[in-house]
Amino acid sequence: MQFSIKCLAIVLAGFAAVASALPGSRRDDNDDDYEDSRVARVTGCSLDRAVMPTIQQDGYAELSSPSPRTPKRVVLGKGTQNYTCSTSTASVAPAAYGAYALLYDASCLAQNFPAVLHSMPAMLLAMEEKKIRALLGLCSIMGDKKVEVGLHYFTDATTPVFEFTKSGSSDIFVGKKTEGVPAPSAAPQGDHGAVDWLRLSAIEGTRGFSDVYRVNTAGGMAPRTCEGMPAKFEIPYATEYWFF
Repeated sequence: MQFSIKCLAIVLAGFAAVASALPGSRRDDNDDDYEDSRVARVTGCSLDRAVMPTIQQDGYAELSSPSPRTPKRVVLGKGTQNYTCSTSTASVAPAAYGAYALLYDASCLAQNFPAVLHSMPAMLLAMEEKKIRALLGLCSIMGDKKVEVGLHYFTDATTPVFEFTKSGSSDIFVGKKTEGVPAPSAAPQGDHGAVDWLRLSAIEGTRGFSDVYRVNTAGGMAPRTCEGMPAKFEIPYATEYWFF
């Protein structure tokens, strides 16, 4: 599944590159996001025009705005939210125990095609393996665009880590949750609901960032009770992560 999702990300990034070369696409003649007048990057774009999405729904709280507002990285995360159950009974609720996700560079989508970017968490969550495999043949003609740039994991139940050694960077984020708001009602639910939007603030061990925002979440929520659940289980999710 890991290889399939990587290839899917490459394919979708390629679609963005093709769209950017069409007449009427948003670009400046001097824009350094383009290697020449005909070929656009699919990764590693500037983020000076990227704007982080907000919920914008009546009755729903918003995360506080980042400062500064220009992100340093925008990535898509695809993986699992992890949970534990002390017993398999309806009287006990699952306890969150970290997450694991691969991170894919979404800078060019954030900069040039935000609507495409914002549709991708739902697409990644819903895409069946057989449908993903139908796209794998395109990967061989697109080559390795270094879409997979990092890894997200937890060192304990409450300490998230994002590292980018896959992209050759020494940047790393180690954080703590400082804000959380419910996902909007239109968020892709998966089996049990979409996990909250979050703001994470840096703690000791971080290099290169001050805050990370988890937005446009899809899936990842645990069932309400542990009835019939094993001691440890994983729930698929996908999301956007914005690094400041």
